[in-house]
Amino acid sequence: MTAVRRYLASRGAPLLRCPVMNPRTPSWRLALCAALCAAALSGCTDGLSVVGGPADAAVANDLAADAPVDVPVDVPVDLGAPMDTAPDVPVDAPMDVGMDTPADMGPARCMSAADCMTNPGRGACDTTTGQCVQCVASNDTCPATEHCNGATNTCEPGCRGDEGCAPTGGPTDGGAAPQNRCDTVNHTCVQCVVNEHCPSGTLCVGSVCVTGCTAERACPSGQTCCTGACVDAQSNLANCGTCGTRCMVSNAMALCLNGTCGVGACNAPFGDCDRSGANGCEVNTQTDLAHCGACGNACPARANATSTCAAGACGFTCNAGFADCNMDPDDGCETSTATSTASCGRCGATCNPPNGVAACVAGVCTVASCTDGFGDCNANPTDGCETNVRTSTTHCGRCMNECPAQPNAFPGCVAGACVISCQAGFADCNDVGTDGCETNTRTSTAHCGACGRECTAAGGTASCQSSVCRVAGCDAGRGDCDGMTANGCEVDVTTAVPHCGGCGMACAPRANASSTCAAGACGLACNAGFGDCDRALDNGCEVATTSTVAHCGACGRMCGLANAVAGCAASACTVATCNAGFGDCDNAPANGCEVDVRSSAAHCGTCGRACTFTNAAGVCRDGSCSMGTCNAGFSDCDYNPANGCETAGACVYASCNAIPRAAPTGVYTLNAGGINWSAYCDMTSDGGGWTLVMKVPGRDPGFVYTSPIWTNSTPLNEGSTDLSTTPAKFRGFFSLPFQQLRLGMVDGSPRYLVVPVSGTNVGPLNAIFAGPARATSVGRNAWRTLVGSPSLQPFCNAEGFNMVSGGDYQAVRLGILTNQENDCGTSDSRLGFGGQYNRCGVGADVSSGNVSTCGGDNGDRNNAFFGYIFVR
Repeated sequence: MTAVRRYLASRGAPLLRCPVMNPRTPSWRLALCAALCAAALSGCTDGLSVVGGPADAAVANDLAADAPVDVPVDVPVDLGAPMDTAPDVPVDAPMDVGMDTPADMGPARCMSAADCMTNPGRGACDTTTGQCVQCVASNDTCPATEHCNGATNTCEPGCRGDEGCAPTGGPTDGGAAPQNRCDTVNHTCVQCVVNEHCPSGTLCVGSVCVTGCTAERACPSGQTCCTGACVDAQSNLANCGTCGTRCMVSNAMALCLNGTCGVGACNAPFGDCDRSGANGCEVNTQTDLAHCGACGNACPARANATSTCAAGACGFTCNAGFADCNMDPDDGCETSTATSTASCGRCGATCNPPNGVAACVAGVCTVASCTDGFGDCNANPTDGCETNVRTSTTHCGRCMNECPAQPNAFPGCVAGACVISCQAGFADCNDVGTDGCETNTRTSTAHCGACGRECTAAGGTASCQSSVCRVAGCDAGRGDCDGMTANGCEVDVTTAVPHCGGCGMACAPRANASSTCAAGACGLACNAGFGDCDRALDNGCEVATTSTVAHCGACGRMCGLANAVAGCAASACTVATCNAGFGDCDNAPANGCEVDVRSSAAHCGTCGRACTFTNAAGVCRDGSCSMGTCNAGFSDCDYNPANGCETAGACVYASCNAIPRAAPTGVYTLNAGGINWSAYCDMTSDGGGWTLVMKVPGRDPGFVYTSPIWTNSTPLNEGSTDLSTTPAKFRGFFSLPFQQLRLGMVDGSPRYLVVPVSGTNVGPLNAIFAGPARATSVGRNAWRTLVGSPSLQPFCNAEGFNMVSGGDYQAVRLGILTNQENDCGTSDSRLGFGGQYNRCGVGADVSSGNVSTCGGDNGDRNNAFFGYIFVR
């Protein structure tokens, strides 16, 4: 049993106090002790050497290898019970012996560490429980790099004192600040715990030495402690000479030299043109005519113009009625748009009236004179001399000279002179124009059927009836067919239908006609509105000339009208229906459907529907009105055709987000700080309204993290208002507040990412880049979409503005930093804009793109991509 106890102690198992086996020991106690020993041996595996250690399931409960349990009986013990003479139970009894220990067999208790000296791995005494344990918190005996967990009395990783943080192989982690102090609360090695652990001019903040000072912590030699910071009072603007003395100069960058305030560089766009430091930089060179762009650079006077200075560049504005049409500033506004026919009202607006000679009066095109044979009768210069006065009955020979109507006649115009056409049955036989067609040739015996045709009949009295001469007397060829002598020879058998050729020889009636007799032969005279168009006597006048298109008004008179299906009504050609896309807008059938309603601004889609827009020209396309170009001096800034060109002057917006979404993507004029400037606006992508503020080259030292381009207010290549690869910085970068960013990188084709920044406006960007780090929250996977095959380390994932790791490990103005270690102190990978540094790898700085070394998930990267930054 003593050997068993030694074995159990060597294995770290609880000690058992079994009775000494002698003849007087009751057999039940011996059996119980044997069972307890067997159970203890079965649990003594390597995994149970300390409190709370893991079970070692791999070790079998093999008691065969242990020391024999049946040892000789020791000194007798008087247990106060009768002698039990029964045979003792073998100690190696089966394992199913009951484990309930009698109350007088409690576990052994230690009183001090001396009681646990023979217990390997449990050399400390927990006096509260009386058990030997690995360690106690009150007397931590764990190795220097470990500490005692008071709850489990076990040694766990983590320092217990500064000796546990001493470097073993020189500086590690790429040369970062040594972590040789122990934070005994968290048991971690840190750079410092109290200020005294940090060098002069720094304080311990968050276990890291950072720049700072207090009354007790002095600054390095040559520096002064002002409001908690070490500054050089000989050059510090906020503490020049003494703490709190701030250098301020109007419109200029102040200078502190040898502890005295002075004037440094002027703030753009101001200049110190009078060389007087008292009033600072007194001139705004963006707008001052005498100092435009630079001191002493006066803007010259131009002919017919008013000189201007805008954005530091001289220009001029033309006086009313003048324009710079040759784009040569030397001769100013050389063109009079009030009188020039080549530029009437505006440059390039040429006056060219058809059939006439142009003139420009007060900036409006007019007709100076018309070509011979034409006249400007509607006083509209846009269609020139529109009227042919040689043929127009309304303007015959000259405008407003209408040919008058005459009795029994139709007016006409030939070679600029009025003529008449007689109605059927009338003629102008006296050649006097004022009485029209004075002769009725249907009844006049002197002019029967035509002027000068006199009716005579030998042997009879002549007459004229229906333009046909009749014989009144009974001369040869006449007959008295009614047998009445009173009326004489009333029948001319050569013409009388009832007696055609002889008395009683009546002509048969014909359809739609009156029978006639001429020269003794029957014929017919068609009723009004009918015609004998087939010249067949039997069917009479078979055609209704009042409604037949092929014989409208007379046989053979076919109705053919332009752009229309013809009709015939009341013997006159009419428009039945217009061809698709045309209209009979003047209600004059002679010219058919004369208007193309698909393109006519006066008759768009239908007659009389004019395309009119306020301050703009109307345009008709496919029968629908749309607004054309704005009139000079007006602009359509709200892209709403309902109110036309509603804005006097050019469109100027506060940002691209203020432009209506109906506007196309392109370059627009924005105004920030009272200055107009041109900006590229994306009006369609991701909801539109995006202002391009920077174009970032992939490798350019002018765009790395430490470059002043990120924090100053100086534009770069402002004229490159497109998506070309010209590096540029626009005024929106340092003038526009925003809530969202749209970031793009050109990896084969542009890839974009939208980054929300705030629920309210922030910025502008240069102010954010001049401030502290600012986080965003789109996530690691979102940043990776900017390039086709990104590579990043797995940890840190710090994203947003002004992200810096370990001073000069990695830095990015706008993007994400990652690390192979689970912290951000020594990041070796980045993706974003304004990048710099690469402690773990080599290669030139990538100002826009992806850098990854020392464990990127897609291998090493040093990939530069041209980038775009938009704000909204």
